[in-house]
Amino acid sequence: MVVSLLAKQKVYDSQSGFRMVKIESFLKIPIKTFRFQMESEMLIKAGMLKQRIGHVRVKTVYGDEVSKINPVKDTVRFIKMVLEALWV
Repeated sequence: MVVSLLAKQKVYDSQSGFRMVKIESFLKIPIKTFRFQMESEMLIKAGMLKQRIGHVRVKTVYGDEVSKINPVKDTVRFIKMVLEALWV
């Protein structure tokens, strides 16, 4: 929901699926983050640049893998990225 609001268009799932970006558009997006917040930053900034964000359904399969997300650190990183995006 936060990503959709900041991108000013509907983003169905910012953390799963494939990303396809025209190289010309990608080169205009200054990515400052890494890890799990990078996808959200890219989508937010693409939306702010009025780039069209599409949606492709993918089947998500969860196995026995353990998540690499750190709930505290990655949430703080996401909030920091959102705040920085608001002041760009």
